[in-house]
Parts: sequence; C-alpha cells; structure tokens
Amino acid sequence: MNNKAQAWSFDLIVAVLIFSGALIGLYLYAFNAPEENKNSYDELRYQANIFADILLTEGLPENWNENNVARIGIISGAKINETKINMFKNLVESNYDNTKILFRTNYNYYVTFVEPIIINGISVEGIGLINTNDKNLIKIARYTIYKDKPITINIYLWE
Repeated sequence: MNNKAQAWSFDLIVAVLIFSGALIGLYLYAFNAPEENKNSYDELRYQANIFADILLTEGLPENWNENNVARIGIISGAKINETKINMFKNLVESNYDNTKILFRTNYNYYVTFVEPIIINGISVEGIGLINTNDKNLIKIARYTIYKDKPITINIYLWE
C-alpha cells in the first residue's frame, strides 16, 4: 500500500508544477500583450503621420510627374493640385507597391476626401487599396484647401 500512495503523491506534485507553470505563463502573457499592442499602435500612428506629412507637400521634385517622381505630394501653392491628384491616382492604379516605397511605408493605405475631387469629369472619392483587413487600422484626418474651400482628407493605414 505504501508504494501506491507514493506514486499518487508524485503525480500530484507533477500536476501542481504543470498547473503553476501554466498560470505563470498566462500571467506573463496577460501583462505583456497590451504592451505589444501599444507599441504596434504607436508605430502605426507614427507612420500614418509621416505618410500624411509627405502626402500634403508639393512632392519631389516640386513639379513631379509619373516618370520622375521621387516623393508623391498633392499640394501646390498651399492648395490641392488636381493634376497631382490625378497622377497619384494613376500611380496607385499602375503600381500600388511602388507608391508605398515612395511614401516610405510598409503599411497599406487608403486616402479619402470628405468631398469628392472632380478630375476630368470623374469624381475621385478615394485613392489606394480598399481596406480588406481591419488588423491594426488607424485613421488620420488632415485639413487643406481645395477650390478655395477647406476640405478634410482621411488617411487610413493598416497592416
């Protein structure tokens, strides 16, 4: 009888150790997971602000076109330039991944205008990749001038 009791107590000790290890692992995960999410959010917010800052410039060179663009910008004279918007739209449609390189981001993006921009009789409401994955999505709103009126530009970035 003594041998059976010793085997049972050894099983109990092993079970308590496994259970304790699982609790400690869960405890460590629960406290570290929010920190990882916060770091991811901070990085995404930082990248979205850089993206918006680059977009709302004149670009490089100032009078860039689809062949010589080094940095995409849609502003000329502190106002939205319809020609640059059209070239930006064409660049996205022809090679979306290259535009991510020009914006210096690895994140996907979609740029919308609260009021549609009319280019050659066609309404442009947004430019970029339509969001199909809501993983770590962030929205940045910026304000600028279009046809002498204030307009809101919403920039969405996500993984």
